Amino acid sequence: MKSEEEKYWNTRSQTYGELDAIGKRPAYSIVPIVKNLGLSHPFILDVGCGPGIVTKIVRENIRHSNVIGIDLSSKMIEIARRNILPGLWFIQADFLGDFAVKYMSGHTDLVLMSLFIHHLVDGTDRKALLMANEILKKDGHILIAEAVPPEDSILAEYEYMFSIKENRNCYTKDRLISLLKGAGFVGMGFTSYRFDLRLSNWLNDRTLSKVEKDMIWNFHVYGSERWKEAYNMRPLPGGDYLLSCKMCLIWGQKKDAL
Repeated sequence: MKSEEEKYWNTRSQTYGELDAIGKRPAYSIVPIVKNLGLSHPFILDVGCGPGIVTKIVRENIRHSNVIGIDLSSKMIEIARRNILPGLWFIQADFLGDFAVKYMSGHTDLVLMSLFIHHLVDGTDRKALLMANEILKKDGHILIAEAVPPEDSILAEYEYMFSIKENRNCYTKDRLISLLKGAGFVGMGFTSYRFDLRLSNWLNDRTLSKVEKDMIWNFHVYGSERWKEAYNMRPLPGGDYLLSCKMCLIWGQKKDAL
């Protein structure tokens, strides 16, 4: 029997891979970081891989790698498996279950978590990072990509806006670094970039009700000047708006490697 969480992600799978902002753009920012880690024939685990966009691009660009993507959603994995390559495979599994410890411990050079841990509420984000540390090789690495507010000064508004959309964590760079350190990672690296996103495209989510979509739309259009300035909101023909969002990438190494 499917869990409510899997049903939710099965529904979102219908449109989840359509935005470059949550697929190709993070992937092409992740690739040079992975290359700079200097891993030889790496075994990479992409946790919460969704439709496999990041997973596939990493495999295509990291030579001699083996890359496994895992996701709770059967529909996400079904979509991901349409793009199979040598050294790339996808498994439906819950990272917080026994899969990772049972099958990945001591074999994993790098754990990727792209737009994943913000979904892990009630302290399970920390549990996931501790598990990542546990399954990594002695010299293993972790790399996280998460959207953050463009300015820390609008964090409270950012948290409210996302509370309308879903139950999730909201991070800043400092919060992410603190989480990683608390899970036993050291030697942090950090980078970020801005990307443009249409407000209407962002609201193309079948799990949102009309009321929720209207609330989020109005929050942006009639929100504070501080909010609009942070996102550099620009009107577009036809009544849409363009937002300048921010992605944060942070990586670290297992503590006993240094």
